[in-house]
Amino acid sequence: MRLLVALLLAPLALTGQADGVSIPNQPPAAPAPQYRPEDLCSVEGQVVNSETGGPVNKASLALFPMANGAGRAALSDASGRFAFQNVSPGTYRMMFSRSGYRTAGTVNDFPIISLERGQKQTGILLRATPLGIVAGRVLDGDGDPVAHAPVQLSRFQYVQGRKQLTRADSATTNDLGEYRFFDVDPGKYLVSATASRMLQISTRTGDSTTTNRAMFVVDPGGDEDYAVTFYPGTRDPATAARIDIAPGAQIQNINIGVLKTRTVSVRGRIGNPALGERLSVTLAPRNSQAPGALTRGATVDRLGNFELTNVLPGSYVLTATISQPGKPAYQAREFLEVGTSNVDGVGFPISPPTEVRGRIRVEGQYALVFSNLRVSLALRDGDTSFGATNGKVNDDGSFLLESVSLERYDVVLAGLPNGCYVKAIRAGDADVLAAGLDRTGGVGGQIEIVVNPHAGQISGAIRNPRTDQPAGGAAVALIPQEKGRRERDTFYQTATADQAGRFILRGISPGEYKVFAWEQIEAGGAYMDPEFVKPVEDKGLPVTIREGDKPEIQLNAIPR
Repeated sequence: MRLLVALLLAPLALTGQADGVSIPNQPPAAPAPQYRPEDLCSVEGQVVNSETGGPVNKASLALFPMANGAGRAALSDASGRFAFQNVSPGTYRMMFSRSGYRTAGTVNDFPIISLERGQKQTGILLRATPLGIVAGRVLDGDGDPVAHAPVQLSRFQYVQGRKQLTRADSATTNDLGEYRFFDVDPGKYLVSATASRMLQISTRTGDSTTTNRAMFVVDPGGDEDYAVTFYPGTRDPATAARIDIAPGAQIQNINIGVLKTRTVSVRGRIGNPALGERLSVTLAPRNSQAPGALTRGATVDRLGNFELTNVLPGSYVLTATISQPGKPAYQAREFLEVGTSNVDGVGFPISPPTEVRGRIRVEGQYALVFSNLRVSLALRDGDTSFGATNGKVNDDGSFLLESVSLERYDVVLAGLPNGCYVKAIRAGDADVLAAGLDRTGGVGGQIEIVVNPHAGQISGAIRNPRTDQPAGGAAVALIPQEKGRRERDTFYQTATADQAGRFILRGISPGEYKVFAWEQIEAGGAYMDPEFVKPVEDKGLPVTIREGDKPEIQLNAIPR
């Protein structure tokens, strides 16, 4: 998100303040209405450090109109103050960005400002959270620096209600074995590294002053290789030290001595290869627990046999891909736990893929534009390395998903307008909205997605109980209470309170919920973890939503 905002605002920052700023991904603007000078508005405020309250200078700010029209841009001064003058009346989203600070999680977290004719809006306070730095060195068993070593910054996140270690950032060491992560969001992280299999050879020809460099993949040989090692020196992420990055912290000397361990071979056979098919096999660490450099590929002979050598112990997903000229590729996968012994006899057939046909039906007289929608299938276990399946919706609401592998999926409908929700997803006589679409048996048939235009909505205000003032910037989470929905992220919603502590949650499916608000919450969907929520369960406000309900609520923010 920081990069996106920077890209949007970088050209604006060069001019300080400008008219005619284009709005990304918007249709050409209609002619702007003409206003008298006394009808024009102004917006003034300040950008401050969320931790110290001190000013943040040189922040890039922009007012993006919610409807067609020209945007405005500005920079904060040495006191963190900014001003937009001669602004046309209307509703705007105020976005801002500053290198070294986190300003929002998503575009929707930025505040919305509505300006009436001649209004002078003052006192807007924007809080930017300073980001952190983590640095250190990677050393081998002799204490020598490891150059070109892949290093990974990881944190625990929640995917479909399951806690997983996922990659937050990656880096490569320099010739001194040094690495550095910058612009790190506050939170708790693990740092891991392994030695690179890449060797750089530098040569010169004759008296030439030009150095030629080439990279080669090195076979470690023997039956040992450097394993993924977590700081301060363990192969097990469960026993690794968590590094707590406070806002603006600069943590140095996170040095990792990479460990050697026994490597093994993985051998197997892909069943049912057909003449003319091209097969490939990839072995990758599960859930991004290890640097991508450990992803391995293998050739498959015409009988379907394959072998991967020098495989380190760990949890892996083995993916086989089959392709034929002029036909869609399809995949199958197996999960492997690799220890210190060779793994033989890995075998799994790849059944031909199926297709999923379906149709979207709208309840009532609502005129839904089907061509704006997309249907996709997401793996129930959250494995994003496996090929996604998606398709466009036709004007009549029908759709076709091709090359669907035999897995269990969640059906996802994207592009619904505000006020609509998915009421049911039917496969035969079963509603698979919460349970998921099970294709492991290869059963075909059509599915029906039922859309209702009367979604629920929750709006309200958050207060800081210690100061009895609006809790601007508080994180709001809507958590489903039905057991079947607790593991589906599509039933959760989040929002960030504006400067007045106001928030709104739209497109809510009818059901039982609790609404929570935190002054600050750990990133990565921590609200989906029952253990995270349990200590503050009594702080959540129970809300029952029926079709079309739009309750207004008041909440106290849970202190950080």
